[in-house]
Amino acid sequence: MNKLKMSQKKELSSIVITCHNYGRFLGECINSTLAQTYPVKEIIVINDASDDDSESVAKSFGDKIQYFAVDFCNGQKTRNFGLQKACGKYILFLDADDYLREDCIEEMQEEMEKDEELYIVYSGRYNVGNKNIMKKCGLSNEEKSLDYNYNILKYLNFISITSLIRRDKFEGFDESMQRYQDWDAWLTLLDGGKKAKRIAKPLFFARFHGKNLTVRTNQWKMLYLFHVKRHGYIGGIISLFLSAVYGKKFG
Repeated sequence: MNKLKMSQKKELSSIVITCHNYGRFLGECINSTLAQTYPVKEIIVINDASDDDSESVAKSFGDKIQYFAVDFCNGQKTRNFGLQKACGKYILFLDADDYLREDCIEEMQEEMEKDEELYIVYSGRYNVGNKNIMKKCGLSNEEKSLDYNYNILKYLNFISITSLIRRDKFEGFDESMQRYQDWDAWLTLLDGGKKAKRIAKPLFFARFHGKNLTVRTNQWKMLYLFHVKRHGYIGGIISLFLSAVYGKKFG
């Protein structure tokens, strides 16, 4: 996209990058946000208690980003901090070990601008990284997610954290939850017939490596507590089956 066309596009989206000891990936992540075909309102990088080179990597970008260092040791609290700092009409959360396709914001923001009733726009993803880990998890190179259906979302989280959210409708993540915080946030945000939309093609890259594999200890118990105790879904047992079949693919 040339500079004239870029200047005609509104800077509506804030990108919040959260980082904990991912300095080795952070540069690629930030560069992917700077390379967007649509200009963004701001790029906020939050370094949560890292003891690697994350700070020096972030600061090397100077005033191209807004940098904050916190000591929360809590991913959801870090994201909520970014939410408070963001002033865009829309917000996209991005983990520092992942990165965006160059047209991610363009594609998602255009869908948002077409429909004021949309609360979330999400997409498929590319899976990259350690091939052995991907094979073990049953992951293909490309995932297209599912069309939006709230009744399915109750039992299967197919909306990634790397989605565009309408800022003024989103109250943040529950910092007390140990697992499924994003899933819980989507169910709360979209309750009552609110709208979300899928873009089928992948718009970001999810990196799989040894440090970001989810610990699955007590997963069945935690899924039960999430579905039955927290959200009251009597079909919670269905979620256990779906998690076993799809959890590694769409979680």
